[in-house]
Amino acid sequence: MRIMRYGRFWAVYDGENELVCLCVYKKGAKEVLSRLTSHAEPQNSSLS
Repeated sequence: MRIMRYGRFWAVYDGENELVCLCVYKKGAKEVLSRLTSHAEPQNSSLS
């Protein structure tokens, strides 16, 4: 995951270069990135 400028905003992208979130402040983008990486769960959940 990474943070990049997106016009006058900040974008959070995942590992596949897909936009996850747009933030007004870089601090907010860092917080989103922090929460997504610290609370990552396995992809194969069984919600049937």
